[in-house]
Amino acid sequence: HTEVDKPVEDFAKHVRFMEGFHRRYMISNKICRYWVNMVRQLDVESIVPQHGRMFRGKKMVNEFLSWIENLPCGIDLMTQDNYRAP
Repeated sequence: HTEVDKPVEDFAKHVRFMEGFHRRYMISNKICRYWVNMVRQLDVESIVPQHGRMFRGKKMVNEFLSWIENLPCGIDLMTQDNYRAP
């Protein structure tokens, strides 16, 4: 991706690049909400992930926080179908 060093400018268009990762690797929405609650108490200007593009500016940071705060992920996606005898 040639824009990896550029901050995200259109959150809605960028979601598709990160949604699969976050759904798989975030343990649960409950934990994401706890993290968002903590971050919202800080004066955050940027979120710079280890992998992927950065979110710069309060508007973009808040878009990310609102998105991940409501993302079903990890164990939230598990059903009995994941645990059936062969």
